[in-house]
Amino acid sequence: MNISGLITALFVVFILFSAYEVYSDDVRILVVLSSSMEPLMHPGDLIVVKRSSDVSLGDVVAFKDPSGKKSVLITHRVVEIGDGYFKTKGDAVEDVDPFDVHEKDVYGKFLFGIPYIGYLFHEFKNRNIMMYLLFILIPASVLMASEFRNLTMEEKILKRRERIKLMHERRNKKALKTHYLVVTFAAALIISFAAFNPTLEVVDGGVINKGFLTVYLFHSEPPYYSVLNPGESASYSFNTAINGAMPLILLYPLYRLGILWLTPLVTSAIATLLLKPVYYKPRKKHIGGG
Repeated sequence: MNISGLITALFVVFILFSAYEVYSDDVRILVVLSSSMEPLMHPGDLIVVKRSSDVSLGDVVAFKDPSGKKSVLITHRVVEIGDGYFKTKGDAVEDVDPFDVHEKDVYGKFLFGIPYIGYLFHEFKNRNIMMYLLFILIPASVLMASEFRNLTMEEKILKRRERIKLMHERRNKKALKTHYLVVTFAAALIISFAAFNPTLEVVDGGVINKGFLTVYLFHSEPPYYSVLNPGESASYSFNTAINGAMPLILLYPLYRLGILWLTPLVTSAIATLLLKPVYYKPRKKHIGGG
């Protein structure tokens, strides 16, 4: 299977999975409207929550508004678990929420988020429409446009291109410049590691951020992260640290899944794909008549 076929197959799987999730109401899209969960979530962020009744201390959960507002879900962190209820609070506030959240009112847990694009969907009162647009209609439209473009190419031209392709394959010249590809990926990897690797100075009982970027310190206790601005020091222990070269809302789920270390590799791979013209220069194919 070529790259185009693989991408098409992945698109189809994604669309089918998204359609099932929308139909079963297993996931919902929410737009963050307040700053109570900063710096994890900012107003305008779009977050995806997945239906779940398995709630643990420290989980970020979405639950019905205790004031009784319909179709409104609040997203806060669980800080205490009682007999049939939870106590919650926002990461940005000191006080615990002045209400109990009953188990039956919890919709699910925060899965992942995308910064800022929530403003585009804020006017959609029906979140299922948002799910349909973002995860089904747009990907399906891209897929159909791609397939339509392929189908409209004349069969005669395709055959000629295939013959020309075979001729080129018999030669030693290659459109894919492998050494350029290796150099491009290596350069992207070095830049990614430099961007995400924090400059921390170890001092008695803690560390100081000597870099120019905010550093996120991830640890094993809720809320599982701390923010260390340039020049600031921290006296608490942590499991891992990473520069804030990406928004926290993207890094936090990766840490909770135990795959934060993949961040430089993934960003390097994406950068390499975007830089394809550097290492892949397809030759012009002159198609004659007859």
